[in-house]
Parts: sequence; C-alpha cells; structure tokens
Amino acid sequence: MANKRITELDEAGSLPEGTQFVVSTLSPTVKRTAATLSFAAGDQSINDSANGFVAAGFVAGDQVKVTGAAAGANNPFSAALTSVAAGKIKLSGAALVTAAAGPSVTVTRWDSKRVDLDVLVDELGGGSTYDLAADVHGAASKGTPTGADELALVDSADGNALKKLTWSNLEATLKDYFDTLYSGGGGGGGGMTRGAALDLANVPTFL
Repeated sequence: MANKRITELDEAGSLPEGTQFVVSTLSPTVKRTAATLSFAAGDQSINDSANGFVAAGFVAGDQVKVTGAAAGANNPFSAALTSVAAGKIKLSGAALVTAAAGPSVTVTRWDSKRVDLDVLVDELGGGSTYDLAADVHGAASKGTPTGADELALVDSADGNALKKLTWSNLEATLKDYFDTLYSGGGGGGGGMTRGAALDLANVPTFL
C-alpha cells in the first residue's frame, strides 16, 4: 500500500467502527517554484538547474503535486518521490513527458494526517445541532405578506415531510373554512370575499 494514490486503493464496502481516513493538504512551506525546472520522460524526473529541491525540504517518499507545466501530463495531481537530490527528483505514479525549462513550475508536497471516523463525522456536521429557532428569530421581519410568500409546514399526510405553503394558498384555505361558519353581511349569504372589509356588525357572537 505504500506510495499508492487514492485511486489505486481498494474500495471499502462499509465503514466499521475504528475506520480511519487520510486527509491531505498542500504544504505551505515545502514547495519549489521556479522557471529552471525541466522534465525527463526517460527516468520520470523533474530536474532543477538551480539545485533547489533539497533546500526546499523534499525527501524520498513525499507525495507531491505539480502545477504550471506547459504539458498537462507534467502536472500530476499526486505522485510519489522515489529519490531526491538537489537538482533532480524522480517520480512514481506519473507519466511525465520530456520538456525543457520555460514557464514557472511549482512542485508542492502533500501533508497527510489520519482522522478517525467519528472525528470526521463531527467535522462534517453530523455531531452538531442546527438551531432553526435562532435563525428564524434573527431573520428580518416583513410587515405585510404577499401571495407568493412561503411558509414551512410538516405534511402529516406525507410521512411528516417538510413542505412549503404559499400565503395565497393559506388565504384561500382560511376563506373556505370561514365561509362555512359565517354568511356574508346584509343577509345575502354570499360568504366572505377576499380583500373585502369585514362587517363586524354582522358577525355572530357566541357569548
């Protein structure tokens, strides 16, 4: 398994307790950027005429990323260093093509750490609680809702799924409900009209 890229590893069918992951980030310090880097397909190496690889901190076994090369094949996302000298690094897991030095090229080491499954879940939010009430309380207020405004509801007829309800549909539902309770003013029996003023004198009381 040494020096294997992620794409070369076997796929895990499940994640049992104790599972660990490798998390890699690009090193902010171990890198070499220069226009003196050339590529050799024969020994799969990057050569630095300014001899800066050892001083940059690279050692055999490092995983590196290469960017900036004119040829796409010379920009491997992750490749292992099989040997390191001041003026030459040899790579495994790449398919370098021969190219002379020219544009500025950057070689950066990947820094890797292991992470336990439970720690990763917590980092991704699985161990945290979302405070919806705090977000609603902190949201901006709207004085007068319009028909296209939406409210959240839990649909009991659909397994308590989260749904949205427009203000216009809420108005229509309430109107249909209240029409069964009250008749329109003046004895006409026409029910309530959306947008019309409510005649309180004709609303029955139950005291």
